[in-house]
Amino acid sequence: MTENEEFNGISENVQAADNDNDIKNPENAFEEIVYEDRSENTGYVPTNVDNEVSPETIVYDAETGSTSDHETAEQYWTPSVAVVRDAEQVLAEKPVTAETKYKKTIRGIFLILCLFPILSLVAVSPTIVYSILSHYPNFPASDDLYYIFSFAFPQFLYPIITVAASVFMAIIAKRKIKSTVRINNAPAADLFLSIGIFLGIGTVGSYISEFITDFIVGLGIPVPDMEEFIPSPGSPLQFCLYLVVVAVMPAICEEFVFRGVICGLIKEYNKTAAVILSAMAFSLVHATVQQIPFAFIMGLFLGYLYIKYDTLLIGIILHFINNFISCIFTVMYERIPEETFTTIYTVYDITTVVLGIICAVFFIIRIVKYRNKNTEKSVSVLSGGKLWGATLSSWAMWLFIAVYAAETAANIFLLSY
Repeated sequence: MTENEEFNGISENVQAADNDNDIKNPENAFEEIVYEDRSENTGYVPTNVDNEVSPETIVYDAETGSTSDHETAEQYWTPSVAVVRDAEQVLAEKPVTAETKYKKTIRGIFLILCLFPILSLVAVSPTIVYSILSHYPNFPASDDLYYIFSFAFPQFLYPIITVAASVFMAIIAKRKIKSTVRINNAPAADLFLSIGIFLGIGTVGSYISEFITDFIVGLGIPVPDMEEFIPSPGSPLQFCLYLVVVAVMPAICEEFVFRGVICGLIKEYNKTAAVILSAMAFSLVHATVQQIPFAFIMGLFLGYLYIKYDTLLIGIILHFINNFISCIFTVMYERIPEETFTTIYTVYDITTVVLGIICAVFFIIRIVKYRNKNTEKSVSVLSGGKLWGATLSSWAMWLFIAVYAAETAANIFLLSY
């Protein structure tokens, strides 16, 4: 489409709008053409009623607030829809900067995360229903039924509720789920190397969490063992349900929420911040002293992989493997001699650390080769100073931290006494 063809009809549109009294000052009217790029940014190119692009014609980039000439805009933006508006009205509007949009985005994210503890109360409703029904004489009580209603069903329901809440995050940020939650293929070699690294990081992370826990206990603060409050499966049915709600559901739903939605929304502004903030959110919502350090370390690596490969598949697979191994060790601990379990666990720790180091070396080599072939650099919409200033000044983030600090303290108090 030529420039004349593109603006052909502007006069007709202006005249039609003038006839309908849509424009207060027809002599100042211009065509507003909306341009869209891959990030769904928008801008407009004003022209006069004679279909001429004046020398001062500029494009307003709603993401950065920057301007460029019409010719430059044509190279990077795709014309979308055109409407006629009052020139004075449009010129009076202030362009929305990336910093303002970022503040609104993280405010929505952290405020919805603050609702997760309340949503967890909805998830335990099956337990309340079961406790009421079990008092009736003819109620068919059984160990399997008790396990389902007191543990499996609530653990199954809660991740689904959080996924629904995260979809609302995207709606508030005016983003489509498919644009933030990405599922693409990744190189098989990188997947296997990531598994080895992840297992090694998991082992190191567990020792770091244990060190922090021991330090807190040394200060005289009791830290309950959370595994004592998770009912061990006593039948094949219970074991299958145990794997579903502890390994499968968290792997899918937590990756969707924290990597897909939260990391996906923030990465539009700064990828480093997306990894760090999504890992922080992922760790704090666990609300236990033992899990917060471990989840933060794992979250950093999972966030990095999501940014690098633009897919949730790797994170889901790694998350599942980690939780599955944890399930197996939990069941083994209660069914084999302690000395045998200690030996198996020690061998596993040494093996995963060595494997992690080896895989990390090959992984770094592959990254270096990729960078040599692809010199394109990623540009952040927001610089570090502006971004972290906007982040640290967000009252919603500090409210989120306070809410989960209080929940963590409540867990320590209630489960210890």
